[in-house]
Amino acid sequence: MGTRSLTHIKDDNDNTLVTIYRQYDGYPTGMGQDLKDILAPKRLGNGVGGGATLENFANGMGCAAAAVIAALKDDVGNVYIQTPDATDCWEEYVYTIRPMDETSASPSIPSMANASFTKVRSSTSILRQQNATQTRTTKNK
Repeated sequence: MGTRSLTHIKDDNDNTLVTIYRQYDGYPTGMGQDLKDILAPKRLGNGVGGGATLENFANGMGCAAAAVIAALKDDVGNVYIQTPDATDCWEEYVYTIRPMDETSASPSIPSMANASFTKVRSSTSILRQQNATQTRTTKNK
């Protein structure tokens, strides 16, 4: 049985661009680490300049969302596109990716710098990490 997750990728106005359903490896050391690996090296910008590559730049959150999907989809099954803001897919974790606000120290979009995940079965855990400072809040149902 897989550890299912949903990932909501948001734009600058907090609208959901895409929701990704992952059938297995949805836990933080699976999907969470994959999101970090995909997004951490990227800078978020508007317009492609010299030196921009798929590995180091995302031309807006739509480009970042496409990069996440392309990196995750390596075989038939497991990773699917859902209706934006989909819920109730038997998910155990929900990840939300948002662009960092312009007052942040870095214009990059590392997945754990402005991402959160929620464990939705039996207890709720929210992890937010900003500028390498991590806090955890746990709330039992």
